Amino acid sequence: SKKQLDDIYQASQPNYIYWLLLKKEAHDAGFNVPSQNSGEILSRLIPQLHRATYAQVVGQLVKSRGIPEERLLAVFGDLLAVMECSRAICSAEDITDAQTRKDVSLERETIDIEFVAFNSQLFTDTVKEFTPEQLAAHFDKYKGFIAGSVGEQNPYGFGYKTQDRVRLEYIMVKLDDVAGIIKTPTPEECEQYYQSNRNSFTREVPSDPNDPNAPMVTETRTYAQMADSIAEYLLRNKIDLKAMRILQQARTITEADIEKIENLEFGKLTDAQFEEKAVDYNATAQKLAEEHKIKVTAGKTGLLSAAQIQSDPLLGRLYPADYQNRLSEVVFAVEKLSASSLGMFDYPAPRMYENIGPLKDMAVRVMMIVRVIDAQKALVPENVDYSFNRSTIRLTEPNEPDSEDIYSVKQMVTEDMNKLSAMATAGKKAHEFISQVEKDGWDTTVDKFNTIYKDDVNEPNVFRVNKMTGIQRVSDAAILTVAAQNDSSPLSQLIIANMETQRLLADKLYSLVPEDANHLEAVPVVMEFKPHMSYYAIKDISVKRLDQDQFRQIKAMQAFRENSIRTMSLSVVHFYPDNIVKRLNYRVVEEETKDSDGNTADSNTASESKGKP
Repeated sequence: SKKQLDDIYQASQPNYIYWLLLKKEAHDAGFNVPSQNSGEILSRLIPQLHRATYAQVVGQLVKSRGIPEERLLAVFGDLLAVMECSRAICSAEDITDAQTRKDVSLERETIDIEFVAFNSQLFTDTVKEFTPEQLAAHFDKYKGFIAGSVGEQNPYGFGYKTQDRVRLEYIMVKLDDVAGIIKTPTPEECEQYYQSNRNSFTREVPSDPNDPNAPMVTETRTYAQMADSIAEYLLRNKIDLKAMRILQQARTITEADIEKIENLEFGKLTDAQFEEKAVDYNATAQKLAEEHKIKVTAGKTGLLSAAQIQSDPLLGRLYPADYQNRLSEVVFAVEKLSASSLGMFDYPAPRMYENIGPLKDMAVRVMMIVRVIDAQKALVPENVDYSFNRSTIRLTEPNEPDSEDIYSVKQMVTEDMNKLSAMATAGKKAHEFISQVEKDGWDTTVDKFNTIYKDDVNEPNVFRVNKMTGIQRVSDAAILTVAAQNDSSPLSQLIIANMETQRLLADKLYSLVPEDANHLEAVPVVMEFKPHMSYYAIKDISVKRLDQDQFRQIKAMQAFRENSIRTMSLSVVHFYPDNIVKRLNYRVVEEETKDSDGNTADSNTASESKGKP
């Protein structure tokens, strides 16, 4: 998992302690590499890595560091011993033939399908209204599930439990607005940039333009060729820099009161202190707009889940400058939620009301700073009347919430019950479609059904023959792997739920084809798939199976790959600092000391504790 990888760098001892312990472990296990052997290995490796001879590289090290060659080879031999010892420990698990056969089957065999979908939502206009009691009963049955969580007790994936949510406040500038106050780069600026970066404007071209096989030579493109590109690049940089400075100024203004705290230790400030000293974003945006003569927008979102942030066309593309973290990862790391884990190489986990950013949009549309002003853990609504605002950020006016921005449990329950009630109709229509196909064929039947269910000839077709290719079955190991890799993500539940649904679909399709066949002969056929609340009129299913000859060809490679994956995964546990200390039973033994009367302390009272020796 990401956390396990991050924890490798959380050392409680000096680095040399781990080196001594690992070296002792390797030597005790019988792994020793004589200096002669390590020298032979180095003589082969050095020319590959440094384009120099063993004598040149080792001679330079001996001369510059003052390390005798024999000592250098001994240390390198110890390193090889530690590596071989760890490899032996971490790769001890045998990969069986049956396991390899199963892994290859799951990864290499695929299913192709042609079908027409009959989603129950298409037939909800025939459903009667539900009573308050019916809505409440359905809600009570599924209120404890997250939507999309499919299982024996919830085959359709209903769910009304809210996910973790945050409310954001933001100050935003559009780069197009910033461009209006930026001067275009002058020809002198462009030429100066070209002269300072001539090496950046080279390309490889054939030495003889008429001979495509001629040796390649390096050509420097002229300033005239690059002038327009340089001007565009410099202008974009000026715009980005100006926007960044405006938002850095916004941070300075909104953090001014925090700087006034006595005995300030920024890292120890609490959520309450940030909230108490928070400077108004609206007033700050107005001040910046007046100063820079551009539009600076301030506002607040509704309560947003990580999935909603991630799928939002604007928020989903934002990331902190100089970091690769998505906005959803950062904001859900606030202590109140701790739904995502940020490591030592990530953006620092924020506190409530602490400025985050500047944030950049990968589509280069906006920059902004945000702060989390509310955070709510996942909860089960008290009743079907629960609702909340989930509005995001609009780039066009007005930026006021509309009906789609209000999440209503009653509305969701009603829609789900409508689709559930329409399942019978969807199944009936799918069977009618199949019966018609046997008379008129697929194309004609599809056209007839579209004529019936389309209100306007100009509308897109409701029904069509869809193709899905390369569908793979999903193994337990794949789900466990993804679960581990996403354990620090606020989207982990939804990712796993989606994989479970993919597995159910692949398994159901696979079960339709006899084990001794590659095609389903008894087509057309109707298949119900509850997680999608649909019926599928299937035209063709084919399985691309792996034959015995193909398996023999890739068997060894598959076993080696699986063993390598397991070895690398276990190595994270093996080299985890605390594990090294524990399995080597490392402890610090303090020397006997004399008390104030000059008496020697009893040796039995000498303390042992973890720490520096």
